Amino acid sequence: MRALTIDDDLDFLKILEVHLKKIGYVTTAIHTSSHILKAISEDKFDLVLVDWMMPEVDGITIIKAIRSRDRYLGHRTRVIMVTAINNALARSYAQQSGADGFLPKSENPETFGLQLMNTIRTVMNTPVSA
Repeated sequence: MRALTIDDDLDFLKILEVHLKKIGYVTTAIHTSSHILKAISEDKFDLVLVDWMMPEVDGITIIKAIRSRDRYLGHRTRVIMVTAINNALARSYAQQSGADGFLPKSENPETFGLQLMNTIRTVMNTPVSA
């Protein structure tokens, strides 16, 4: 299984990588906008974890680009919005934009790790249509 992680915080990308590798994902991490659209247009990933607030291109724009590619390919990439924004309006907007899951960032690494694993399990086990 291949996962793409997108965040402008290199330390947070390392945290995601550690958790994803524990459950068998091969990860690709991107922290600059110049590489994001290239990666999602050229490679196929089973799971994408994307931060909402980044310089130059935001997570919602990235999700919409992934969904556009999915429609073209007849495929559905699982996408989880991972963000410091934690409210019902943000969750709803992310889902309306095409996110399959929504995960607030946490200061507590143990809590975050458990929430991440639960969110991935839920998203990957929920049937979706292309």
